[in-house]
Amino acid sequence: MLLPKSARVINPAAVKAARGKFCQVCGKYQESGLHVHHIKTRGSGGGDTPDNLVRLCYECHGRVHAGTLKIETVVVRELPGVEEVLQVFTDYRELTESGQWGQAAALVVLKSGLRMTAKQISADTGLSPAMIREMIRTYSAFHDESTRVPDLSFYHHRLASRAENPIEWIQKAADNDWSTRQLNEAMKMAGAVSAKARKEKLMAKAEKVFRMADEVFTEGGEPSEWLYSNLTKLLALAKAS
Repeated sequence: MLLPKSARVINPAAVKAARGKFCQVCGKYQESGLHVHHIKTRGSGGGDTPDNLVRLCYECHGRVHAGTLKIETVVVRELPGVEEVLQVFTDYRELTESGQWGQAAALVVLKSGLRMTAKQISADTGLSPAMIREMIRTYSAFHDESTRVPDLSFYHHRLASRAENPIEWIQKAADNDWSTRQLNEAMKMAGAVSAKARKEKLMAKAEKVFRMADEVFTEGGEPSEWLYSNLTKLLALAKAS
């Protein structure tokens, strides 16, 4: 994978610290205890200069001193800097975010335009019916791109779409710099989750329980008998209430 180059240096000290945690020969990550080895020994006139120093894990350092590893013949590995890796992460995250909106739009077309059921779409996409409903609801709530907050994740928008007034809640999340956990808690505290969203959540749980029960009954045996017995009791209690 080619790493995109970035002119930004967020934290040079962090870059240096991160690079210092990997063996430059085998690439092994080691939180602490890396050894700094002189390629040309001090006794031979080797100095403490970057081109004469190499960071080695315990195993590689031992091999060098045992004579089974010639450090001079090894292509020393230099890891990309932290700022470069963060840029890769950001690039792929942005790609993933836009991808989710694109997938959600496609699901809307499949369901509303082509009249496919969530079960049919699930069979073709591998997404659960619950996730399909969530993504369609999210896109429907924020179909106008101007209502979305680019700095917030698709999951932020998914949570906000559960409210009666999703645009108001996504803006609150942006104004308060809320994480998804904080947004979820704030919505619960305010009782903002709509009746439809609560019903969908319960339906998702019911579908999951059904799939698990079906798996147990298909397998048979003692677990199946236990589940059948307890479900029978539960159904009797439900009818009585």
